[in-house]
Amino acid sequence: MFRVVVLLGLVLHVITEIIHVQVIFRHGDRAPSDVYPLDPYGEEVWPRGFSQLTEKGYKRAQQLGKYLRIRYRTQHSLLGQKFENRKIFVRSSDKDRCIETAMGVISTLFPGEIVPIHTYSSHKYDLLLKPSSVRCDRANILVSGDKRKLYQKRNREYKNLFAYLSQHTGTHVSMSNIKNIYNIVHREVSVTVSCGFHCGYFLYSPC
Repeated sequence: MFRVVVLLGLVLHVITEIIHVQVIFRHGDRAPSDVYPLDPYGEEVWPRGFSQLTEKGYKRAQQLGKYLRIRYRTQHSLLGQKFENRKIFVRSSDKDRCIETAMGVISTLFPGEIVPIHTYSSHKYDLLLKPSSVRCDRANILVSGDKRKLYQKRNREYKNLFAYLSQHTGTHVSMSNIKNIYNIVHREVSVTVSCGFHCGYFLYSPC
């Protein structure tokens, strides 16, 4: 006996409306917090100082503001022509680079307008913008155990790379601090500063 199943699809025309938007973004490009001992480029390379927002970072924040204006004012008509404090709330971590990034976004989102930027009392304990600031001893114990095993494995696998980096940076490099070295080199390259060793290989090679 044959059975025939007929599936009928019903297409509904759904009208949707955006009623609320929450945008969370990181700060723009910034200078490194420090340099490695043999780094030929010191703080003088960064006119605004270590850890501060760079000119490139501010310009990219302005680009984000333009994008948000086009998307939510032009395309969706969610934003009015003027800033309204009853409808729009801007909050930033209490760090210079974060506040300045917010200023860059606002400068193109609401050109020529005065917009307040609210901050939290401490950037170190900010549940919204820095969830990792919440203390959880049990989680820390579990993460530490897993991290220790992973670090030991990676230190063995990449011992030649770490030896090379240690030689050219002037500091002992391992899994515990490789992120710091990467961040320094990456930020130097982002402002077209050539580093003192083969940083292109280090940054982009899977080895």
